[in-house]
Amino acid sequence: MKKFAIGLLALLLLAGAGFFSVNQYVQWRATQEVDAVFSALRTAGREAAHGGVAFDLFKRSLTVRSVLLREPDGSRVAIASLVLDGVTEPKDGRVSARRLGAEGIEIEIAAAGERPRTLYQAPGASVDLYSGPDTLLPR
Repeated sequence: MKKFAIGLLALLLLAGAGFFSVNQYVQWRATQEVDAVFSALRTAGREAAHGGVAFDLFKRSLTVRSVLLREPDGSRVAIASLVLDGVTEPKDGRVSARRLGAEGIEIEIAAAGERPRTLYQAPGASVDLYSGPDTLLPR
């Protein structure tokens, strides 16, 4: 009985360590994928930054906070929180999600000539059954 209890305890410890390791790896991988997209935008001459990245393995939910994209002409898009629920792994240059949601949206269009600067604000927006490219730049 004692050997069985020790074996069961060891098995539970290994399962817990495996669970923690898988979650850490998936979180690291999600952060790397998001960083790669923003790096490509910066390489193309745009200002691109984001805050924290979180991935929930069981909900397959990706959250990117404090997204900021700025064009060289001064136009910008700022999103407080971008969430993809039911997201799939990128395949053939495309990604799908059951729902894409954005909160705290600001879109600013720079002034050109006599036209004044234009600012659009929205508390949130969502798209159900999203499918689109896995990058923000044309290939």
